[in-house]
Amino acid sequence: MARKSAQFTSIEEYDKYSLSDLKELLTEEFRRDFDLTVEKYPDERMFLSFALLGLVSRVRGVSKRAEIAAGLEQCLATDQTYRHWARMPTWEHREMAALFAGLDPSSVSFKDEDIASAASGSELARKYHEVLSIMKRGGHYKVSPEEAVRWAQQFRVVVPPQLEADVALMWSVAESASESGTTQGDRKIRGDREETLLRVVAGMWELSSLPKQPNVAADRLEALFTGTGDGGWGWEKPSKKTIADTVLSVAIKLPRNKAS
Repeated sequence: MARKSAQFTSIEEYDKYSLSDLKELLTEEFRRDFDLTVEKYPDERMFLSFALLGLVSRVRGVSKRAEIAAGLEQCLATDQTYRHWARMPTWEHREMAALFAGLDPSSVSFKDEDIASAASGSELARKYHEVLSIMKRGGHYKVSPEEAVRWAQQFRVVVPPQLEADVALMWSVAESASESGTTQGDRKIRGDREETLLRVVAGMWELSSLPKQPNVAADRLEALFTGTGDGGWGWEKPSKKTIADTVLSVAIKLPRNKAS
């Protein structure tokens, strides 16, 4: 059978051939280039070895990217996945990237750099890499689900509709419980767990040297959280408003014995 001869100008051209024809064409193309190189550099065996290794490396790279793309297809999130993660108090940046890409974080085991290498040929890899890149540049490592959705809106990142709905349902219920508590003598505050945490805050506040006014105390705490060096912890959040309005103002209203 006569050898086929072809020159390829784009990846799309390869789709026109069967696998057997493609193998023959590629083999012939490499053999032709190799023969031309031998004519020009007949004694440069090291050079020829590098040429072969370069080809093998490229083939393996394409193969690995295809493997990653196929592997991510096996990690797709389900409605149950979204409901589960919507209940988590915080998401790490890799978990957030996976969820926004429509993936189950517990199933994604590829390295970040490997997923990045597959981003040009996989929509799932591209979405994961995009969110992860933005988060790393922003210095965020853990966020609440509610904060994550707001973050996505700010940076125009698409959130899977079911995930967004589950987060809204989970955290609006908690917020509703808080609002209901404040209209009923502050006796019901975000459920048992949240009320316990607020009571601990109120107790530690009582024992500390912090001022009793929520806004003044929040000033001191914000300086501690956001400061750097020996004078602070270097945290970006929470803000003074969050500390004062969401925690201290609520904690100080908790019912207590009037004699205390």
